[in-house]
Amino acid sequence: MSNKIGRNELCPCGSGLKYKKCCIDKSQDQLFEEMIERSQHSIKKRSIIKHCLHPDKEHCSNDIIKAHAIQNNKILKSISDNGHVVTVDETKNFIFQDVGVKGRKLATTFSGFCGYHDKTTFQEIEDKPFIGTSKQVFLLTYRTLAWHCQKKIEQNQRDKLIAEEFERSRRLFREDILQETTQARTEFSQALQQGVSDNNAEKAIFDNALLDENYEIINSVVWKLPYEVEFAVSMMNEPYFDLKGNSINKLELKSQWKSIYLNIFPYDGETFVIWSWRKALDHWYGEMVNQFMKLGEFERKNYLNAVLPIWSDSLIISPRLWRSWGEEVQNGFKFYANMSLLPDMEKVIEVADSEILNNPKPWNLFVPKAV
Repeated sequence: MSNKIGRNELCPCGSGLKYKKCCIDKSQDQLFEEMIERSQHSIKKRSIIKHCLHPDKEHCSNDIIKAHAIQNNKILKSISDNGHVVTVDETKNFIFQDVGVKGRKLATTFSGFCGYHDKTTFQEIEDKPFIGTSKQVFLLTYRTLAWHCQKKIEQNQRDKLIAEEFERSRRLFREDILQETTQARTEFSQALQQGVSDNNAEKAIFDNALLDENYEIINSVVWKLPYEVEFAVSMMNEPYFDLKGNSINKLELKSQWKSIYLNIFPYDGETFVIWSWRKALDHWYGEMVNQFMKLGEFERKNYLNAVLPIWSDSLIISPRLWRSWGEEVQNGFKFYANMSLLPDMEKVIEVADSEILNNPKPWNLFVPKAV
């Protein structure tokens, strides 16, 4: 034990008990699990950052609201069952992606806009029929970007709070565990900070376009299905490969990663599948989306069923659809959603080979909504 703890000292875990009556006989695994559990209870609310991400700071109102990344009354209401939706944004041990149930009024909310800017900026997609104009697609993309910027900022804040919790409890752990955990945490923290930096650079470009009403800085492709699905997604992603296996982003590079956006939602008897990206990234994402659109409908659905659980924590599923899968498929879905954590799995996951395109997953997100 590093910095040996006296039996009659107060336990470093913060329980208020003496060490001899608290943690002295616990294994290292148990101590680590309990530290993570304490962190989960105390950090969630403390990591929320309330601010307005809109670049026009001069006209911000004082009220920072819970803005919806996916429209509540038009989309989440349609997907919900008894006012609830299934989300894929829960975590276990701050690492593993998990599934949870939330009220639709809370799902996809974030404290990233003041009341004034949330209302005035997104009127074109909140208060008007969605027909896929360049302005509407830009605003969908911008809101997706803002949501993911906020997520990364708060994830970075949680990481700092966890580091404080670990530092407070470090005397409970052996030196070898301290060294191993510290190295892993350092690498994770550096990746988070790089992510925040990349998002800020991307957002600065979108902010200028928003202020200048230059909605043509992005390209997009819309695929419409003639029925409503029972899920929605508002995703910002940085894939390593396109559908053919050509490199887009490389893990070892420190330069800014290239982002693509995907919004899928049911609306007025149809489903919109909207890819969007900055025109400056046409070389990569114009080609990737062209590959996708050359697929048949069956293959497109299989591809999205394969990549969405892994790519996105912004996936919202109707409880009706989730229940229809049954427990075995649900557990398989949750296990599969964490496959990207396995070493060297990126190419296996992202390349649209015959196995992905021709063999449906046990779950199907594209089931038509029962009328």
